[in-house]
Amino acid sequence: MISVSKRRSKASRWMRSRQVAVIVNPAGQRDNIGDSVLRRAYLDALRSRGELHVLVGKDRDFSSGLGLQAHDVTYASRLSWLRSFCGLVLRRRVVFGVNSGEFVGHRQDKLRSTWQIWLARAVTLTGGSVVVAGVSIRPGTSVGATYLPQLAKHASIVSWRDGATLSEVGLGSVQPDWAFRFGGNTQEAERGYLAVSLRGDRPAVSDAWIDCIKAFARSEDLLLRVVVQVRRDSAAAISLSRRLEAELLDWPAERPHGEHERVVREFYRSCRVIVSDRIHALIIALTEGVIPVGVVTQDVEKVRRTFEHVAPLGMVDATRENVTEKELLEAVRVSSAIQRRLPAIREELDKVQSRISAC
Repeated sequence: MISVSKRRSKASRWMRSRQVAVIVNPAGQRDNIGDSVLRRAYLDALRSRGELHVLVGKDRDFSSGLGLQAHDVTYASRLSWLRSFCGLVLRRRVVFGVNSGEFVGHRQDKLRSTWQIWLARAVTLTGGSVVVAGVSIRPGTSVGATYLPQLAKHASIVSWRDGATLSEVGLGSVQPDWAFRFGGNTQEAERGYLAVSLRGDRPAVSDAWIDCIKAFARSEDLLLRVVVQVRRDSAAAISLSRRLEAELLDWPAERPHGEHERVVREFYRSCRVIVSDRIHALIIALTEGVIPVGVVTQDVEKVRRTFEHVAPLGMVDATRENVTEKELLEAVRVSSAIQRRLPAIREELDKVQSRISAC
């Protein structure tokens, strides 16, 4: 006689054998909360299709921001993940979720990533599906330096993060960045701060820009705080906060992604405006009710591309010596319309998820 617990165990194994397995490697920059935020939203969309099999590696810091759930199957090494895939593809229907976010396209990356073409071919040959959703190619990178066109040919869902990537690949559609899915505090609140978050690998901003930001903050009765969303920006942020005579929200080394995201979002709920040249500083703040203003510190193309599909984004050139407070006010006016677009943006992302659920 088989016990109830054994019958349940057998039933559970049978149900699991019938369930779709979704394999994904959500790798991202380990010091950038924007990378974990957008991939968390992507994992949520993929989870709607089946059981996630996620290559997380051994970095608990980054994975703390991925929103992993108890029933997700996680792997600490690429070898164990690929071994599991070989078994799954023979027993179950498999969906391969190509990593979301930006592809840089270094030649060595292309050579190292040929295994993804192999995965895509194996999945499609066994009746599974490949998903390419929310991906972009870094401005200045040749599409031929990436393996995305080959992957796209195998995919049943192809949607890019910007229209420029679509034009280069010539296949698929455009969707908003996945990070727009999160956040929720867009209501009026006590918003007494102006946030500034700048890349640390760009030329220093002009004195005129510093004066412009300080004058705007005074006229709007706002306090200034410099925010670090990417750890490698910390040293430059300390210098910037001194020039602005501003507070600093730094990212301590011991604070994991998930916790720092919570701290940053909590602060953004007290902000009225953010000025930044980092896409996900603008997006995360926007989803918490802040008016985003783009900053030109060198190359505006990446920020412009990402927001182009969403709504017009006001921009201010931080390299010019004659930038004025009037220009910043105009940028705030242009960007203020984006907030009203959030429901439509999220509806677009819901439609992408629905397509993933049905693939």
